[in-house]
Amino acid sequence: MARSRDAIAKGHSTLLLVTENTGAMSDGLVQLLRSLAYHKKIDGHRDTTVYGLGRMSVQSFFQHHMSAISSAIVLADAQTLVAESVGLTVRLTTPNPQPARTHRGECHTRA
Repeated sequence: MARSRDAIAKGHSTLLLVTENTGAMSDGLVQLLRSLAYHKKIDGHRDTTVYGLGRMSVQSFFQHHMSAISSAIVLADAQTLVAESVGLTVRLTTPNPQPARTHRGECHTRA
């Protein structure tokens, strides 16, 4: 939030880019990617994106970045779920788990 205030104070515009854990993107993000794809075609702009070399690899700036962002979101969510499931498995399979401590340091036994 502080960076947004700083950008606005310096006269820069800000744009909230919203995504879902499914990889779905807000209209604002899609429009931004379309705008960037358009502007990269203008003389004086360079696209330094490294595209795949395979026959099935997309060569479109827009498609490449939409796919990359969606994949990163879904992967991050999957990694979070796996990490949480590992933690739950350890807690459930530990014979004598340590009592949980509250933020005040008080002990509570788990049921």
